[in-house]
Amino acid sequence: MEGSVGCVDLLARETQLETLNCEHDGQIRSISSGRNGHILATASVDGTARLWNVRMGSSEPRIFTKGSSVWDVKFSPDSSWFVMTGVDAAEIRDTTTGALRHRLPLKGLINHLDVSPDGRRIVACAGSGESRVWDTQTGAQILEPIHGAPSDYTAFSADGRWFCLVTHDNTVNVYETETGRPGATLTNSSWGVSAMFSRDARRLVVATLLGELEFWSLPEGSRLKRPARHKDVIWNTVFSPDDRLLLTASRDRTAALWEAETGHLVREFRHEQQVLTAVFSPDARRILTGDGSRRAFIWDATTGQRLFELMPHPGSVW
Repeated sequence: MEGSVGCVDLLARETQLETLNCEHDGQIRSISSGRNGHILATASVDGTARLWNVRMGSSEPRIFTKGSSVWDVKFSPDSSWFVMTGVDAAEIRDTTTGALRHRLPLKGLINHLDVSPDGRRIVACAGSGESRVWDTQTGAQILEPIHGAPSDYTAFSADGRWFCLVTHDNTVNVYETETGRPGATLTNSSWGVSAMFSRDARRLVVATLLGELEFWSLPEGSRLKRPARHKDVIWNTVFSPDDRLLLTASRDRTAALWEAETGHLVREFRHEQQVLTAVFSPDARRILTGDGSRRAFIWDATTGQRLFELMPHPGSVW
């Protein structure tokens, strides 16, 4: 199976897509871009993570094999290293040399991980119900393992003080990063798919399998308002750079803008197929979406006008 990655400048007047033929033997589960945008990392169910030089187009990648599904890969904030998941361990590797820096043990298939904004910590969660936090400089575990329901998603707050775990028992648990002290426990109306902190870490928004957006106040963990709703599962949720808006991508064939304070629907961006991903440009004036029709689109966030349609990919655009 061939995967492809499209690179586009959302702020350019003349927007063109540069396509990299990022070949894997299985579905690409995660993509991460280095700080300068010149290097990409891809993670695949074929058991490999691969680094690609964007400037050199479709040149041969550097391949790192885990022998099992690699569901996630992320760069450090300065792109000097990257971390890849696997079964029973994650690995931190040097971006330039590929050398293994640290092996981070965690029981089971590691579904998701996050790197703290300062690059000092990594949190990862597994289908076994175990989650751990490590020091990236030493590879040492800084907290006792957290045991609970299986988890598919984890994220740090913007200041790195907190992290959350989205678990299969319809809850999201918030923890203090340095002490492991439990914060709020949030009980959602259905299974959570992902969660995101606002930049001031005073709010948490959870996207659910039933298409709801659950709004929570932190640190007390009180529900802020009735959930906003898509008609089907929400695959992707992001705050705008100023925290005023939320952008969602859903299987109901729409991307949507919401007021973060009220949950009011501002605008919908309709597609022919399910929308798998949606992101803001850095100035929040444009929106990039990808859908199941193998196409990506650029939209004007203010008017809802579709500005560009990008060439089809060999597979769905995540």
